[in-house]
Amino acid sequence: MHTILARVMHGLGDSSVPLPESVKLVEEILMEQLKIILRKATECAICRGSPGNLVAEDFVFLMRRNHGKLRRLLQYL
Repeated sequence: MHTILARVMHGLGDSSVPLPESVKLVEEILMEQLKIILRKATECAICRGSPGNLVAEDFVFLMRRNHGKLRRLLQYL
């Protein structure tokens, strides 16, 4: 995963070989954000009566107020 993140960081303006510490920090932040999103999506699934069974609509519901994030999410679904 480090090589993928390093390439993404380079594509977003970092140096061609970012510091390993920077890549590790970005990975930690990314993992924390993903955990939060998955936890919130799981809460949505529980509210609609389907615990443990995530569907795309749970993620759409989470992003419904942020049009930029929602547009990107729908682009990749």
